[in-house]
Amino acid sequence: MSRFAVVFACLFLAFTAPSHAQYFKIAPSHTDKCIDVPQSSKQHGTAIIQWHCTGNPNQAWEFRYLADNKWNIVSKLNGLCLDVPRSSVQSGEAIIQWPCTGNPNQQFVLKPSFSPYIFQIWAVHSKKCLDIANNSRQAGAQLIQWDCKNERDPNSSNQRFSVFTE
Repeated sequence: MSRFAVVFACLFLAFTAPSHAQYFKIAPSHTDKCIDVPQSSKQHGTAIIQWHCTGNPNQAWEFRYLADNKWNIVSKLNGLCLDVPRSSVQSGEAIIQWPCTGNPNQQFVLKPSFSPYIFQIWAVHSKKCLDIANNSRQAGAQLIQWDCKNERDPNSSNQRFSVFTE
């Protein structure tokens, strides 16, 4: 079995633990921030941002396995899914939280990048990567979808995310 297959087998088991949900922090590789539901909003359509890591539920995410390395990414805070609104395929579209529907605009693929804990995450419907807008390091910068960069591109760190337990 290849290293790639072993890593995914381990991740599959960790992400689909049957007894209870496992929550993770998602951190852009180019900053020391975490993906965050701003102000712990429960409002449908709230744009997701990066913020200083706090360990609070608005920065905890469950990966719900669907099939074929497709996942819903669900907020511990409110049970809402990461969503590309209106199934947009436009680069720069903000990622929001929305009730989970199972539609492809809420399905994401994790592609390992450099380590078993660092991923490019791309939207199934658009084949675009999750990205921190403008390669920003600022708290409050939006999570968007953008054309995927080559993972070896030195300017792609805003499209690589560490995934680790809270």
